[in-house]
Amino acid sequence: SEGPTVTLGDQLNINKFAKANVKFKEESKVVELAKQELQNLEDAENDLMLLDDEDGLHPYLLGEVFVHLPAEEVTERLERKKLDLQQKCREHEERAASLRGEMAHLKKVLYDKFGDRINLDENPPAGAQRAG
Repeated sequence: SEGPTVTLGDQLNINKFAKANVKFKEESKVVELAKQELQNLEDAENDLMLLDDEDGLHPYLLGEVFVHLPAEEVTERLERKKLDLQQKCREHEERAASLRGEMAHLKKVLYDKFGDRINLDENPPAGAQRAG
């Protein structure tokens, strides 16, 4: 048997799924990079505390050049950057979660109609059955 016919609605759902999947990967990558940068900022903050040099000037990257600033100002700038990154992380995590939900719905609709004749999973193991 040839299986169910692909309608325009089905094709639109397949396209929506593909676009959502690309956006989901992009959002996930942004979150991953933001978390790495957050870790770097926390490491820099810890290193600054270990220096125990409250009165000295410390290099801080501003644009493409290093400027020397008091420890307190460097700490404040690091804190602000961390807060901004945490907000950015939350926003992108929310978008990724929304896309994940949209993809799950589209997957269900498409798998209900096409069963194993369609593959929407990334790199399934050889011979593995689709979960669902």
